[in-house]
Amino acid sequence: MIDNYDYVLVNGEQQSSVNCNDRGLAYGDGIFETIRLNQGQITFHNLHFARLYRGCDILNIRLSKRLLQDDIATLLANTSATTDGILKIIITRGYGLGGYTPEQNIPPNRILLHKKISQQYKNKTATGAVVGLSDIILYPSCVADTKHLNRLPQVMASYESQQKNFNELLLANQYGNIIEGTCSNLFLVNNKNELITPNIYNYGVAGVCREWIIQNQHLLKLTVKLKDCTITDLQQAKEIFLCNSVFGVWPIVSFNGTAYAKTSISNHIKDVIDNELCY
Repeated sequence: MIDNYDYVLVNGEQQSSVNCNDRGLAYGDGIFETIRLNQGQITFHNLHFARLYRGCDILNIRLSKRLLQDDIATLLANTSATTDGILKIIITRGYGLGGYTPEQNIPPNRILLHKKISQQYKNKTATGAVVGLSDIILYPSCVADTKHLNRLPQVMASYESQQKNFNELLLANQYGNIIEGTCSNLFLVNNKNELITPNIYNYGVAGVCREWIIQNQHLLKLTVKLKDCTITDLQQAKEIFLCNSVFGVWPIVSFNGTAYAKTSISNHIKDVIDNELCY
């Protein structure tokens, strides 16, 4: 079995390996979603699957929604419904004979992995995040907004974060505009108590938690605006926080040496999101 995962399905069968000719392994030719489970229930369900299916359409991967939903039902029936977990869905184009051009009409591979969430992971956002700026520069990509399998900039920035002892690093594009974290999106609270999240354009991933906040700003009783954000914008913000669909909201207490004493709005949003995730 794969370390840390307690249940794995490949094309509906319980196993933990794929053929070495899989195009996801050879070329990163596929997409994935990482989904928080609350007592066996999928959180942010509609947003996750809308993005997954959109990614398949963009990459022209002919995924059977019925087979995928059957796989999910099998996995959930065989994992604990009383504990919280993470479901990772990986869809690859399938097996190939080599070369970039895919064979016609090859069936995609569906890989589903489940693991429990530790209490240590749940507690990671209890204290504020100390965040820096990565040396990695993001450049435009025609598939930037899909959760494709080639995540090398994020891998390199995550390694850099570990080496520099930060909780997370933010990545900017070639113009110096902040785009995202290695595994998170970013929000600022300005002096008007508006929420600002960076324009992503063709540089980063529009995360599910970010999208939920944008769609539910009326519930939060806040106004959300999208704009280009610089380091100066972050330094002048009242509050800043990270978000993703697994850990929820993580208030930032320090960015590049700038301290943030106020986290009241961030914590309000965190409480609402935690309720959605049932932390």
